[in-house]
Amino acid sequence: MAQYWSEILAQFVSEINTVLPRTQNAPLSAPEPTSPHDKHAGHDHASGGLFGEKTELIFAILVGVFLAIGWLLQWREIGPDWLPTALYIAAYLFGGWFTAVEALDVDFHANLTHRGCG
Repeated sequence: MAQYWSEILAQFVSEINTVLPRTQNAPLSAPEPTSPHDKHAGHDHASGGLFGEKTELIFAILVGVFLAIGWLLQWREIGPDWLPTALYIAAYLFGGWFTAVEALDVDFHANLTHRGCG
């Protein structure tokens, strides 16, 4: 039985070696450096929202705070039953706010361009 499995393994390794070329001694190549200006082309993190340029950071911190408080209240069974759920929903909304705004903004501009308005 052991010889059967060793033959199967040997056949598998030989098939893999024919499909994938050996590159044991091949030098690793570093990825091409990119300009920091190209990294976020057409994408701006400076939303200038409610808290200025740090709005996304503050929203991310609020997500963690709401999530932690909701979890602690639910774990210790403090307060009304709806309060942890409300805090989870608040964390969810703060966490997805900028993604939703960006997605709706892209769709809005795409629709206007498609209709010949932009």
